[in-house]
Amino acid sequence: AEAMSYLESSVVDKAAESISDTMFGQKEIISGHKLSSFANLFDKIIVDGAVNAIAKIIFFLGDRVRKMQSGLVQNYALIIVFAIAFMIFTLSIKGGLK
Repeated sequence: AEAMSYLESSVVDKAAESISDTMFGQKEIISGHKLSSFANLFDKIIVDGAVNAIAKIIFFLGDRVRKMQSGLVQNYALIIVFAIAFMIFTLSIKGGLK
């Protein structure tokens, strides 16, 4: 416990002070607790928010694709024909592959 106290008071507080001086140009000291609270908030809102948003998008798209699957080969062939026609149409408008 004594070693952790020394680590917190010497290393973490010095790092926080250095970051504070760099970011704000002031000599105010941000405690390790405040710095870790900010890091925790950033992690929960930004990082976890991004990960959860990506997961929701993937589940949404998976649900939509699952509903389109019928098991009929004729439907899949028709989708392929439309996709090829769309690609030919798009390439003809843009002047082909250059």
